[in-house]
Amino acid sequence: MNDQHEHEDPREWPSFEITLPRQYHAGTDVLRLDQVRKWYIPITFRNCKLKKETETTIPVPAKATITEILSNTSQDGCCRIRMAPSDENKGGFEPLNLVCKYFSTGNKKYAKSLKRASKLYENELKELQGTAIPKFYGRYKLDGVWRANPLFTFGCILLEDCGGQTFEDNEDLLELEVEERISISNALDKIHSAGICLEGFEAENVVGRDGDYRIVGLSNLIDHPCHACQDGDGDDSTASSASEDDSDVPEVEDEDDVSEFECEGISKPLDILHLEITLDDSESEEEASNSSA
Repeated sequence: MNDQHEHEDPREWPSFEITLPRQYHAGTDVLRLDQVRKWYIPITFRNCKLKKETETTIPVPAKATITEILSNTSQDGCCRIRMAPSDENKGGFEPLNLVCKYFSTGNKKYAKSLKRASKLYENELKELQGTAIPKFYGRYKLDGVWRANPLFTFGCILLEDCGGQTFEDNEDLLELEVEERISISNALDKIHSAGICLEGFEAENVVGRDGDYRIVGLSNLIDHPCHACQDGDGDDSTASSASEDDSDVPEVEDEDDVSEFECEGISKPLDILHLEITLDDSESEEEASNSSA
């Protein structure tokens, strides 16, 4: 929220202008810009961190242009945008490619969902921005009241654009190299270690390219202080590729060691990624060696 002229990457703006696609009926999803027949009039999003009484004096420093629609329904959507300085703020910052996750409805659950996600980005998962999860560029809401319907409103969060590779089906993840799937598992593990669990992990929660992947869909995250991980043994766990040939997977002699990791927050993603938890503990390896001698 500092002077935009001092930063090439401002991270957040006081406000910005955007024109969003408009859909009247559920089930009429549009995923191409040239298919959009109706658009909302240009609206101004105001940063939720700003006090309401200052809104009338805020210049609009940025203007967003939609470059690709990722999802779009009658109530919410997600799109790639190009954020650039407005005409009044030329040279204020270097243009950025971002992802805008928005809602356009009177249903309060959408606003609550994005508010929940933004709090996670800024608090529990702040240190993971830019590595396990996308960088966060703020939460915004409609500046003023929608004249056509005061109960109808808009809101959004802005995120780092992590690349063009997305996954529709869980099977698509299996086409990745083992090392890439392990990197996805490591990102999930970092989130899990922060006391947060991604409820219902699916392929669509992964974005990125060339081995650099991020976890998205934080509105589906839940608090998850995992006792199995906090016991200490979880710190020595690693993910490895699951194989039809059991000889390729290191054996664990003590079933109690495996049970420490049997938490749905870890086990379900590993199943989807076809990975297994193995122990990286020299003492356990020594015990296994002695028992086989």
